[in-house]
Amino acid sequence: MSDFTLLYAESLDAWILQTSEEENEQGKLEGIVLFISKGLSKQEQVDNLLDLILKKDKNQEYYKEILRIITH
Repeated sequence: MSDFTLLYAESLDAWILQTSEEENEQGKLEGIVLFISKGLSKQEQVDNLLDLILKKDKNQEYYKEILRIITH
């Protein structure tokens, strides 16, 4: 598995892929939103992540890791 950092933003209910190790001018880390839970049940989150994994896009590895985290 590659080295990457996934962050969970509770206020957004979203998983973010950190894209920079350093903080920007506002003192915040930069990243790309990968998955927004939107208050979905755990099963709905799992189902949505499985659908995303099946698409086999460039984010598949990250979706698998999010799935691993929420199911343990």
